Amino acid sequence: MSWIKDTLETVHQNSNAKRKQRQFGGLIIAFLLLLFFVSVYKEGLILNSKQLYTAIGSVILLIVVFLIPVVFYPFLFIWLFIGNILGEISSFIILGIVYYLLLSPITLLLKITNKKKVITGWVDKKESIDYEKLY
Repeated sequence: MSWIKDTLETVHQNSNAKRKQRQFGGLIIAFLLLLFFVSVYKEGLILNSKQLYTAIGSVILLIVVFLIPVVFYPFLFIWLFIGNILGEISSFIILGIVYYLLLSPITLLLKITNKKKVITGWVDKKESIDYEKLY
């Protein structure tokens, strides 16, 4: 269970940095602006409630990002913690898939062709040395 403590410590250090908090706020603002522009593209600039809320929300968040980036600490902490856990799980799954998709067919192919040795850099000597004839 020490990996949980290590993960929590890493996440805490990363989410305490003001730069990371500002980047996270910028990510949320970019997402809101993307929603706004998609809405404008689909419906036109009619300033309905969805367009107004996303535009006002992005402006408010822009002000908060520059003045009080600490507000994003709990959200960033949760975001990074979930990301680290998913990273651990997905890397384990990806390595398992690579192992079974690459190494299993190779060993199966070697078993089918009756290759018992994989070629290495070593040279095998077939003949034995008679030590009595050395002198």
